[in-house]
Amino acid sequence: LEAPFVAALGAYRQGRDLAARAALERSDAAGLALYPFQRVGVAWLAQRERALLADSPGLGKTCMALAAVPPGPVLVICPAVAKGVWLRETARWRPDLSAEALHGRGSFHWPAPTMLTATNYDILPEEPPPCPPGVSIILDEIHAIKGKSLRTRRARLLIKAVRAAGGKVIGLSGTPLLNRQAELASLLEYAERKCVDLI
Repeated sequence: LEAPFVAALGAYRQGRDLAARAALERSDAAGLALYPFQRVGVAWLAQRERALLADSPGLGKTCMALAAVPPGPVLVICPAVAKGVWLRETARWRPDLSAEALHGRGSFHWPAPTMLTATNYDILPEEPPPCPPGVSIILDEIHAIKGKSLRTRRARLLIKAVRAAGGKVIGLSGTPLLNRQAELASLLEYAERKCVDLI
């Protein structure tokens, strides 16, 4: 049992290292320089299927998340006012992706294979269509989904669909603790209880 376990662990580590290296190469190819701390963040996010990046505002969570997601469809859920930021930053950091913003109830659809689709929490669908394989989902200002609100239930359905299809889930927040410690526990539940790494 020991040799197969060691081999499996080695393959797992090698896969994580390759994912981190590929993410950093994508950011370098975009011709924009990441700060050293951002390179650490990108490598860390790229190595995980589910992660929460809780960092101070203004330190580049958007560009780190964009660099970390693998090639393929990306769904961004964010406040409505941030959709334009995601479109602009996608053009800068991920020229391999076309970007679109969804507007209005009933507009939801999963992104195409080379597309980043940005939508906001207030127009998420009640019942999402089946998720295609390989979708990465980024939840910006993830502290917006807490408690038992309608937006929380709908966001969780999308997360569950992405995870079931083998996709990547990244949560971003500059304020993971708004008032009480219990809010952090609620925030971590977006990844189905204790299945999330922290940075």
